[in-house]
Amino acid sequence: MIKRPTSRALPGPAGLPHPPHCARLPQMVRGSSLSRRQFLAAGSSLAGASLAGGIYWTRHLWGQGPPSGDRYASKGGLLEAPLEARFGPGQVIGRPANVFSFNGRVPAPLLEARAGDTIRISYTNLLPEVSNIHYHGLHVDPTGRGDNVFLEIQPGEPFLYEFTLPPYHPAGTFWYHPHVHGSTARQLGGGMVGMLIVRAALDDIPEIAAATEYFMILKDFGIRPDGSAGPGPSLTVNGRENPTLTIQQGGLIRLRILNASIDRYFRLQLEEHPLHQIGTDGGGLPQRVAMDELLMAPAERSDILILGDRPPGSYRLLTLPYQSQIADLALMPEMATPAQTAPQVLATITYQGRADRTVGLPDRLVTVDPLPPPTLPLRTFEFHTTALPGGFVFQINGKDFDHHRVDTEVLLDTIEDWEITNSDPLDHPVHLHTNSFQILGADGQPEHAWRDIMNVRAQTSRRFRVQFLDYPGRAVYHCHRVAHGDLGMMAVIEMQNSFPPRARMR
Repeated sequence: MIKRPTSRALPGPAGLPHPPHCARLPQMVRGSSLSRRQFLAAGSSLAGASLAGGIYWTRHLWGQGPPSGDRYASKGGLLEAPLEARFGPGQVIGRPANVFSFNGRVPAPLLEARAGDTIRISYTNLLPEVSNIHYHGLHVDPTGRGDNVFLEIQPGEPFLYEFTLPPYHPAGTFWYHPHVHGSTARQLGGGMVGMLIVRAALDDIPEIAAATEYFMILKDFGIRPDGSAGPGPSLTVNGRENPTLTIQQGGLIRLRILNASIDRYFRLQLEEHPLHQIGTDGGGLPQRVAMDELLMAPAERSDILILGDRPPGSYRLLTLPYQSQIADLALMPEMATPAQTAPQVLATITYQGRADRTVGLPDRLVTVDPLPPPTLPLRTFEFHTTALPGGFVFQINGKDFDHHRVDTEVLLDTIEDWEITNSDPLDHPVHLHTNSFQILGADGQPEHAWRDIMNVRAQTSRRFRVQFLDYPGRAVYHCHRVAHGDLGMMAVIEMQNSFPPRARMR
């Protein structure tokens, strides 16, 4: 049975010219990858930056929308946007630094489409190294001009991305960033990150449509002695430290939150306010979930409602301490990241004025059907790092990444359970391209939520259920602590309509 993701609301109150020449479609090389020794020397500060040039994130109340050049929305079923990958002088948290960017802006322009739209991106690589774009979380063609992470677009070359969202594509907060193996941490961490919003049934629910919408990209930044930007002690929202968001008494705000850090986890809490989650990585939930705090691993997204029902004043959005590695890292001291020992402020939410009418919280959201039991045996994967005299070997099932090798072959329209075992002393957030999945609980049942990131705690195992739909071709799965993927913790999956004679499933 083919069971496509649904995105219908439940009842209740609740063209650009073709570039003159294009990058080679089928190729990918390791490019300018960092050696393991260089990784050890750099630690977790492989990359990271934010330009102050993303003016709308700073000047505008996000719910009012960005000015021209910082937002591209679809019209008549087509989203067109020009994107240029650049490297050069910019600013991080108000100070000059050398940064990577899209269009000279960090965050990059906001892209908005609706389910069924065609997306056409006229891209030019102005970097001094190869690059590309990954459309993280979208269920689209992973080959050709689609979400093709095997592309290597050479310096100075243009390329036309073009793909169509399925009409049943769920609403959600997705994003885009570079994905050249060996360079992802440097380029993504250096500021090349933007949100890509898909609107569908969830956005049409009256209470959600009435909420003021904020877009929040979380990243940690610092400036190295050589003037380049990288992860550091400053925690930012859209490139700013502790920005102020406003909420009306009796009003409702919607926070679309993305953890775009290459390594840092955020454990969110808003003073005296519950967080009402309405969506995860892959779209909306069947009903809102109230929580006191929310853990977000690298690359995770969350869609949150905040009700303005507290006394007037200012309330801090905090990130609480989180231990993403077990205490004993004696065997791998270079892999340890500095522990956060106290709450840190991300933003401040301030009451301002009173809503003309009280906006309530929706109870029922969208249909998320649980996937039926798998049609094939359980697949098992071990994410493991080995310490060697010269550095570390980052592997999945005893192999480091080779883009020429297919590690996993699957058939379209089949359902599988995957078990991920993390034998390391630190967490690994696992990301699968092209097809979202449902995490399995302790009872073996799938949760009613679509995900593309599953955080696997140190020295534990977790399972998810996935159905491979629509698109044949190659994609990847990997750890989204991005340096781990750059250094080998990535593998190739090939989705096929049928296996050739005598092919053996791997």
